[in-house]
Parts: sequence; C-alpha cells; structure tokens
Amino acid sequence: MPDITQLNAVNSLFKKAMTGAALATTNHLCKAEVIQPDLNEMFSDDKYKDVNAEILSAGGISGIIVSGRAEDGSNFASAQVSMQTAAMRIKQARDDFCE
Repeated sequence: MPDITQLNAVNSLFKKAMTGAALATTNHLCKAEVIQPDLNEMFSDDKYKDVNAEILSAGGISGIIVSGRAEDGSNFASAQVSMQTAAMRIKQARDDFCE
C-alpha cells in the first residue's frame, strides 16, 4: 500500500498534468480514472421552478414572464412593465455591487 508521501506525489503529478503540461508519467502501478457526471441527467428536473416563480412574483414580475402562461390574468402590457421593472432592478443591483 502506498504511504501519504507517495499519494501526495501522484496527486501533485496529476494536478500539474491537468493545469500545465498535458502529460503525466508514472510507474505501472499507478492507475488514473476520469469520472465526469452526466450533466444532462443532473439538470433534467426543474427542482426550483416553484421557488423561482414565487421569488419573481414577490419581486413584482408578471406571471406571464414567470411561467410563460397567462393563467393569472397577465397580458402583454403587464409583461412589458414587468420586464422594464426587472431591468431597472438588475441595473440597480449591478450598480450597487460595483460601488
């Protein structure tokens, strides 16, 4: 079994190979495996749809903008006003952050 010094050396070797030179040379006992999650599956469910809709609605954003449906009586005029309001709030938040 490798000790902590050997594990740190291999870790350093692979870290250098991933950030600088694209080559890592080790002995035959070292095995590397790249594991990458399937992002399509990870983000396929819209877990936060209801929460996002509530946040936007609380901020005065029209329901047609939030959900894409006019079930709550939203129309084009209210959607346009909501977008202008959202744009002003985003700009104000950006200015506050920059200050």
